[in-house]
Amino acid sequence: MVARWMIVGVVTVLLAVFCYINFDVIVQTNRMNIATGTPASSPRLLEKVLAEDESSDKVVLALWMSQGIPHRQAAIAYLRDRVLSNPDLINAAQSIGPEAITDPDITVQRDALALMRNLGDSPVWTAMPMMLRDPDPQVRLLWLQYIANDNTPRNAPLVATCIDDPDPQVQTLAVQTLSRWSDQAFSLPEVADEATRTAAVNACRTWWSEHRDQYERMPAYAADVHPTSHPSIPFQLTDTRGESVALSNYFGQPVLLYFWVTTDPTCREMAGELKKLQARLGDELAIVSVAVDGVAGGAPDAARYQAGDDGTLAFDEQATLAITAAAQAEGVTFPVLIENTGRVAGAFEGFHVPVTVWIDADGQIRRRFTGLRNVATLEAMYQQVAKPLPAMPSPKPTN
Repeated sequence: MVARWMIVGVVTVLLAVFCYINFDVIVQTNRMNIATGTPASSPRLLEKVLAEDESSDKVVLALWMSQGIPHRQAAIAYLRDRVLSNPDLINAAQSIGPEAITDPDITVQRDALALMRNLGDSPVWTAMPMMLRDPDPQVRLLWLQYIANDNTPRNAPLVATCIDDPDPQVQTLAVQTLSRWSDQAFSLPEVADEATRTAAVNACRTWWSEHRDQYERMPAYAADVHPTSHPSIPFQLTDTRGESVALSNYFGQPVLLYFWVTTDPTCREMAGELKKLQARLGDELAIVSVAVDGVAGGAPDAARYQAGDDGTLAFDEQATLAITAAAQAEGVTFPVLIENTGRVAGAFEGFHVPVTVWIDADGQIRRRFTGLRNVATLEAMYQQVAKPLPAMPSPKPTN
């Protein structure tokens, strides 16, 4: 009996010593498991996980592969800021960067483009023709800014594809860039009346038609480049009528998931565009909105969530009545779900409203963005999401 207790004592001591020596590893592992296993992990928690792990490349890859929206945003932002000062991150950056530039989330795209500029950006130029034809004018503007900042006149054929872009910001940047590269006086100011815009665009178009043969022709598309997607996060919330609604109820058709604050002017303007879209598409599209008015940490006060409250935010019970009244006053007929914990909005990074997430019929996230878009842009996005993604090419056999 004494011998048995001695063995137990020795084992206990050894276990205690092991835990003491490896305390930091155990704590970090637990924190990592929590971060990657929680769809609504707050940005502050994810930053802490990245900052406290010496083998950051493994943590970055784990966050990226978790498929979570906040996780992928944290991973790519970390690489953007630290890859030049930390050589240990190069492999992770080279693995993630080429995929991230065509991520469904425009926030990830923006950071990925900044990252790839530091790494050698051949994947960017391969994807460029496709991205300059994206339905979202903010995506086209982002990629055109990359070309303009590169300041390489041989890329004029890519810029020229945007001379007649329907978006004024994109068109203006294209004309300004070609004017700078060609030393021609058809520059277009940021704010211009219709006559000034027309004259500048016509002059730019004429110059390009006369000089295009001096430039190497750019390929229309790269066959192996296409938009990417990742799985949506399942959730269930209660709507303004008190009925439980699951996101999966709408799978089988494209879904537009909209996070908003019902009293915010920009959110209400976007809701008006969604009503127009619903009138055009009818039952072909499911529009589902999530109101974050009642969640402490929801816009415009996101401080608690950003500080690490991590999906356990307080809910103002009176908000349900206010949300219902506001939605009715706005004439909204699509479902309005009540976010009451912060977990759903956290999983989709839906606090910085308005946030729109496009999900295809198979439950794959195909696009995420913040801010206002008009009905024409939204309908163009629908046309893209309604089509299945091209099949991934089969890997080449190795000898």
